[in-house]
Amino acid sequence: MPQKEELSVWVGTWNLGNAAPPSSLHPWISSTTKYDLYAVSVQECEYETQGTTSEASWFDAVRQAVGEGYVTVAAVSLLVMRMLVLVRREHYHKITNIKRDTVPTGMANVIGNKGAVVVSLSVNETHLCFIGCHLAPHMEQCANRNQHYREIVSRANTRWRSFDVTNSHHHLFWCGDLNYRVEMQRSIVLDVLQQPEADEYWDLVQMLQALDQLPNEQAANNAFVGFQEGVITFRPTYRFNRNEVNDRGYRTFSAEKMRVPAWCDRVLWKSLPGSNNGITQTAYDSCDVIMTSDHSPVFATFLVESYLPSLPYEPVPTIIRLASVEFKSKQQRKGAKCEYVLHFFCPCVESPLDTGVALRKVRMTCESGAGLSMSLVRSLGPRSSIERQWRPDLGRFASARPGAGHDQPRVPRGAAHWRHSARQRGQRRRPRLDPARLGVRRLGPLQ
Repeated sequence: MPQKEELSVWVGTWNLGNAAPPSSLHPWISSTTKYDLYAVSVQECEYETQGTTSEASWFDAVRQAVGEGYVTVAAVSLLVMRMLVLVRREHYHKITNIKRDTVPTGMANVIGNKGAVVVSLSVNETHLCFIGCHLAPHMEQCANRNQHYREIVSRANTRWRSFDVTNSHHHLFWCGDLNYRVEMQRSIVLDVLQQPEADEYWDLVQMLQALDQLPNEQAANNAFVGFQEGVITFRPTYRFNRNEVNDRGYRTFSAEKMRVPAWCDRVLWKSLPGSNNGITQTAYDSCDVIMTSDHSPVFATFLVESYLPSLPYEPVPTIIRLASVEFKSKQQRKGAKCEYVLHFFCPCVESPLDTGVALRKVRMTCESGAGLSMSLVRSLGPRSSIERQWRPDLGRFASARPGAGHDQPRVPRGAAHWRHSARQRGQRRRPRLDPARLGVRRLGPLQ
């Protein structure tokens, strides 16, 4: 059975309404509970700043709210839509296959005022995708919202071109201002929301949710087929008066355009068959404390099982014994210094290993003086192009030689080969450039 690792994931969405955010995002992004992975999606994120852009200002505000110890995995923008994905520093080496994409669905599917930003990645051997979108507005535009959804699904380029984005990852998180509305008269919705929060109140709220366009379109197989959503226990997230509350402490709904209050901002997810048991939603809520926008921010948290690579996880000593080694080398330039190193590349070690350096003579030695016996250790860790050598005397890996680093070419894993280097004594060799081949005409001395 493959081994698993549980990761906590925070997914949030907020339509800023083109207004500057508050000085602190902590009511929305918790400062006490920390998560392994954050995916923050916003819409209409364009506001005045001093000395920087609204994009940079927003990304800095999110990083400050998340706190130290996190690394940016991806940051992507489409006009005023943005997404930032952060991961704990200790998990960063587990992140691979990072891809970003944007899908505009505005006028002629070119303008990016509507559309989606996409980030996909792999955590160990589990593939995740995050989509933040802004779909068509207004009550009567439900068919256009469904069309925007289909455009994003068909055009998002993440993992495999032969599969759409909903079938290319173990878990897909879709959040944003989906703009699906409640098909009920505004006065009736307001009357329900003004009731005291008792059992009868939540029964009436469930009645409103039954008139929500999103689950109805899902049931009709028009959009978001196969997606799941947690139970909504918070008030509608749109459309509010900015920075205003009533005598009960609730945000007041705006009468400026007579919009029907609705749960426009949502977080949904979809898992591939067989992966449904690998994800659990632990929270789903809105944050009415932040009132700078006519939307309230929404967040959801999850526990996700990540499959670890199919490698042994306990160190396993391995001995490689060499009985006879032969090789042929071309004649080197006179005075050149030759160093021969036998390198081992195999999947069971985290980095290439060598037996040491022997000048002129091909006589392999180890630091422990064990002749041609070499001790390797199977280890699970970050892959690196830095060549390291197992030091039996130190009980750890050490650098193979000075200068071996990221500038050295990586040789394919799973092969053993001879590596030869010739260095000119006294000076560094430089390639000769023929000016004639570069199209440069030689000029005579200045008169």
